[in-house]
Amino acid sequence: TVVVSLAFHPDALMLMLMIASWYAIVRNDFAPSLGGTAIAGLLSGLAILIQPVCAPSIVVLYVLISLRGMGIRGFFLGVETWAMAVLALAPSACYYLPDLIRSGRLQALVVSGYRPELWQTPEFWSSWRDMLFELVHGPYVAGVALLGIVFAPSQRSRAVLVSLVFGYLVYGLAVLEAGRDAGV
Repeated sequence: TVVVSLAFHPDALMLMLMIASWYAIVRNDFAPSLGGTAIAGLLSGLAILIQPVCAPSIVVLYVLISLRGMGIRGFFLGVETWAMAVLALAPSACYYLPDLIRSGRLQALVVSGYRPELWQTPEFWSSWRDMLFELVHGPYVAGVALLGIVFAPSQRSRAVLVSLVFGYLVYGLAVLEAGRDAGV
């Protein structure tokens, strides 16, 4: 137990930073500022650095919240968007990319890991559904959770909940298969 207690377990830290980044993103949506964007970007960057698997939920949340507030033109031309992108993605890119390139695993991720042809098979979707239902303890709980989106108190709340569901979908379609096949 001493050896296990001394080991670094990043999941709790990643979860805390991911939720803090979600909060910072939503809070910055209430009162947009470059400082608020910097805090959201730094928290997001730390969460993604600790565990890159949280990137889809953070990125999708920021994109959907920002598009709702700024529009497409404001999103792509806004200083806040570029500051958030650099602060959120640069730390993990600087840390992980050199090793992935040197080891050759980046090519394995791109070439053999990303397989959209799996999306056309019923087995992919049914196994994903079964895994999700097992995770949330059944289809009824998942249905009630989806009803929460419908009955959310505001448009902003619905946008946040939809973006988190969509972020999970992006994770499942892209990252999950790539990481499993490449041995990451």
